[in-house]
Parts: sequence; C-alpha cells; structure tokens
Amino acid sequence: MAIIAMTRLATDPLPVEALEELFKSDHSITNPLFGAESRVGPVPGREEAHEALASRASKVDAEVFQLLLKHPPLHRKRDDRSTRTFSNLGAAVRERPELVQVLLGADDTRRGGQTNRDFARQVFQFAGDKVLPLLHEALDSPDRVIRANAAAGCGAIGDSSSIPKLLKALDLESGLSKGAIVVALGELRAQEAIPTLAGLYVEARAAEKRRYSSGLQFAQAQVVVQQQRRELGSLENLKADWDELKASAERAKAPADPRVDEPLLSPTMVLTAIASIGPEHAQAFYRRIAADTTDRAGRSQAARHLGAAKADEQEASLAVLRTIAANTSEGYNQAAAGVSLVQLGDADAGRVAIATALGGEYYNSAFNVIWNERDEAKIQAAKKALKAISDDDASTDALRERVRSLLKRI
Repeated sequence: MAIIAMTRLATDPLPVEALEELFKSDHSITNPLFGAESRVGPVPGREEAHEALASRASKVDAEVFQLLLKHPPLHRKRDDRSTRTFSNLGAAVRERPELVQVLLGADDTRRGGQTNRDFARQVFQFAGDKVLPLLHEALDSPDRVIRANAAAGCGAIGDSSSIPKLLKALDLESGLSKGAIVVALGELRAQEAIPTLAGLYVEARAAEKRRYSSGLQFAQAQVVVQQQRRELGSLENLKADWDELKASAERAKAPADPRVDEPLLSPTMVLTAIASIGPEHAQAFYRRIAADTTDRAGRSQAARHLGAAKADEQEASLAVLRTIAANTSEGYNQAAAGVSLVQLGDADAGRVAIATALGGEYYNSAFNVIWNERDEAKIQAAKKALKAISDDDASTDALRERVRSLLKRI
C-alpha cells in the first residue's frame, strides 16, 4: 500500500524500482509483503499500480514507460479504471513526444495475452492524432519493429490521413512489416487500398504454398535422416540426438525475437482487412477468388461476402453465388452462398442451397455457418429461408429438426 500511496502523492521521482518489484510479485488483489514472504491484509495489485502511475501523467517519463513495457496493463473497453489509466498515459505521450520513440520499440511477440506491442498500440490510440506526424515518420525507419508499431498506431488512431502514408510504406516494404500495414489499412477502412490488397492476397497465397512445400520437403528429408540414425544405432549417435533435443528445448524457452518470430503476412490477414474495409467495395475481388477451387478460405469468404453486392454488381455476384451453391461437396460454402442468395433477392435458389447443405453429408459445417453468423442482415435472410424450408412439405423430418434447432439458436 505504501508503494501505491507514494506513487499517487507528489513523490519525485516516482518509486520505479519499488513498483517493478510489485509487478514482479504478480499480485492482483492480495496481501502486502512484510519481509520476503509474509502477507497480512489486502493490498492493491497490478491494476492499482498501473492506475497510480498513470495518474501522475506529468511525471511519467521514459523510465516509467520502459517499466510499463515490461509489465503492460490491459485495456478493457467497458472498464472505467482501465480507460482512465490509458487516457492518462495517452495524455503523457501527447505532452512529451519523445515517449513515442520508447513505445515504438515495443518488441514482445508472445502469442496470447497482453503483449507490450498491444500496450503501445492502445496508448497511441488514446494519444490521438497529435502523435501521427511522428508515426508517419517512423514508417520509414530502417527497423521493421518500429515500422510495424508505427503502422499499428496509425490503425488504432483511425485518422484517414494515414492511408496514403501506409500505402506508400506498403509499396516500399520488403515484406517484413506488411502484415501490420495491411491490418492498419483494414482498421482505417481504406477503400483505395483494395486493389493493392488484392495483389497482396495473390502474393501471400503463393508464399504460403512455397512455405508448405519447403516444410513438406524438409519433413521428408528428416524422416530419411532419422531412419539412417536408427540404423546406425550407436551410442555416439544417440548422444548427438539427445544434445540436439536439449538445444531445441533451450531455443523454445528463449524470448521471442520479433526479427525472427513475428508472423509473416498471410492470406487470412488480407481477407480480414478487405472484409473490414467493406465487402460491398470488393465484389470483383471476391468473384475472382471464388473461381479458384483450391482456395478454400477464399471461396468461403466469397460465399459469405458476395451477398453485400450493390445494385450495379448484383447480377455478376449472383452468377458466382449460384455456382458455389451448386457444389454439394462444400457444405459450409453452400450454406453461406444460400444465405447470400436470399440477401440478393433469389430466395428460391438460396432456400434450395441451404436445404441441400443441411440435408447433405456435410450438414454439420452448414449448420455451423448459419449458427455462428453475427451479421443481422444475414441472420434475417437465413431465418427467412429456414422458415420456408420448415414449412415445405417436401422437407424430411430430419431436415425439419435441424432447421427448427437452428431457428431456436439464431
């Protein structure tokens, strides 16, 4: 409690070392330490410490932000304390632009949970457009970690002035930070980026195929090598295998290096960005990827998003949807295409597609695509088709049961 009180009061400098010890102890709401281990009575934990630090915005300097990058707070949108903490930290960054450089160096690439890169992005969001000139400048940094964090900050702030800067950075990018820029363009709903993103999708798909092919070849070579070692069967070879296993374990425990471990641009990233921008603006893209029967993810997105076609593109998109809906080997896509057909006014074709998918071999995936839908327009379209199927005398008892189960859930 004393540490929190010292932080809240006009203590100068802030008790950074004592706060780090508190963060390392990993309390939430627990007990104060009396000596190394003893605990008596309740004590403020990490959230209180984060809030106390942020409340002293005028005193928050680079040392404090380095501490927060080691022990980042989590922003919860509907939590007043969390919002107050990040609002104060954003104010500190606006007052002292040099803190932007500290946040741009966030380099934690752990999977899951709050990382310091998430923290930096959220602080930039609360700092607002005043820091954009520094983020735009950082897009040209020779350090890809800084470029990626700058792009993430631009996306979080949400100012459309960042779009041309990000597109220029994307054009010059060698590939190492493309993912962060693509995500930012999606957040900014950058319609002008769709042609570029469509090209990147082709590039990402080709790169993914190459990685898969290389991985398969490597795995095949490993099988041959392992078989040769087993045939040798000597203690020396056994020891070498053991040493290699130990080395692999040590590498697995090592901190992630963003220059090695950061996820590369993937087709999924591009698809998500385009969907965020608005499917109605990318109908030509969806029609094109729907034609590639080897692209399961792309066809699924097309089946779902072609239903957003505007009046001048509806006929072209309807033709593609009818083709997808006729393929009974893809229950998921068939059901999604059926819902999209109903959306675009072809209720009969949509109803038939949904009924066929729910009554077919892959009915589970068809069931899930409708059950998991969150778009209100699509939910209403699905309900319309499902009610028609339920009332149809030609529907089997099994199909009616599935349909009624779905209607109760959506």
